[in-house]
Amino acid sequence: TAIDTNNQQETASYIKSVKDKTIKGQFAVDDSVDYYKFKLKKAQKLTFTFKSALKGVKLHLYNSKLDYEMRYNLQQGTNTYKEVLPAGTYYVSVTNQGGKSGQGTYSLKFKSSDLKETSIKSLKSTAKKTVKTTWKKASGVSGYQVQIATNNKFTKGKKTYTTTSTSKTIKKLTS
Repeated sequence: TAIDTNNQQETASYIKSVKDKTIKGQFAVDDSVDYYKFKLKKAQKLTFTFKSALKGVKLHLYNSKLDYEMRYNLQQGTNTYKEVLPAGTYYVSVTNQGGKSGQGTYSLKFKSSDLKETSIKSLKSTAKKTVKTTWKKASGVSGYQVQIATNNKFTKGKKTYTTTSTSKTIKKLTS
């Protein structure tokens, strides 16, 4: 039988869907890291919960472009985190830094949901190289992201801004 060796990014265990998935993992002798991989077709709100009695465990969440990255030092017991992730391919590494005393099991639960949508109320140039956009308030959200780019496919000069208000003024734009 083949053994799942997810001890390197290249051999990460693939998760088909993070909509509602629980993974049971184990650190054995000479096993200090497990890698998992998943894809999001669109931006999602991801909640992940790590449960274990292990000490000294770290979780690293990053995308394949290496332009999104989060690191967490996990405590014994239950740890829950929420992130809003753009579409893309992601990796999660769970690293045991407890040495031989860190052998044991863990569970990692993923739950994803669609983002609440809003619509733009106005988009105006308020001064040279400046734009102000306003949008409708979306219920149940804690913030908004505004993206700009220098081409209509959002592949060049892309920048992302976050705010908790329902408007954003962006200055120093290129003509």
